[in-house]
Amino acid sequence: LKRRASESVTDEKTTKKKKMASPVSNRIWNEEDEVIILKGLVDFRHKTRFQPKIDWDAFYRFVGGSIVAKFTREQLVNKMKKLKSKFLADFKKISQGKDPHFTRASDSEVFGYASLIWGENQANGAMDKAQQSESSDDEE
Repeated sequence: LKRRASESVTDEKTTKKKKMASPVSNRIWNEEDEVIILKGLVDFRHKTRFQPKIDWDAFYRFVGGSIVAKFTREQLVNKMKKLKSKFLADFKKISQGKDPHFTRASDSEVFGYASLIWGENQANGAMDKAQQSESSDDEE
C-alpha cells in the first residue's frame, strides 16, 4: 500500500507539472519568412508609390502567397512591429558605435531590408538632432 500511495503522489506531481508547463510554442515565422515579409514590404511600397500610410489589408494579400505558414493580418502587423523594434534597437547600437551582434545568418539581410523601410527616417531624425544641437551651439 505504501508503494502504491507514493506512486500515485508521484503521478499527481507529474500531472500537475504537465498542466503548469507552458504550452508548446506554435511559432509562425521562421528566419526566411522575416526576410520575405520585409522584402515584400519594400516591393509593396515601391508598387504603391511609397504611400506614407500602409494599407495592411492590401499588404497582407500581397505577401500572403509568398509564405507557406498560415497567419492572420493581425499576426503580420504584430510581426512588423517586432521587426521594426528590433531594427531600431540595432540601429541605436550601430549609431552609438556598438556591434549589434547579428547571431543568425539572416540577421544582416533583415537589417538591410529594414533599413530600406525605416532607416531613412532614423537617419533623418539623427541629422535633425545633430543640426538642432549645432544651431543651439551657434546661438550660445
